Amino acid sequence: MKNNNYKYGEITKLILDYVEYLGEASFTDMNKFYHQNTQFSSNYDPIKNRGGSFCHHLVSLRQPRRRAFDGRCRYLVKQSNGKWIVNEI
Repeated sequence: MKNNNYKYGEITKLILDYVEYLGEASFTDMNKFYHQNTQFSSNYDPIKNRGGSFCHHLVSLRQPRRRAFDGRCRYLVKQSNGKWIVNEI
């Protein structure tokens, strides 16, 4: 799914679904998923793609709140091993 026609909250839902599917994910896992599935280029470069707009999504993903796209209250929590998991209220 590579386009810029995402509805509000859809990218957040995609990332949360991805982390939930994996069970836990590193920053790099989520960043790679974001760049490969929401950008026009599927060529992920860990150096070129280490910052950018994913960092802004991560700020939102850490906030416990009801998500506009699916109505669920999900957010990311960082574990002591440095990986992220989805928590749901």
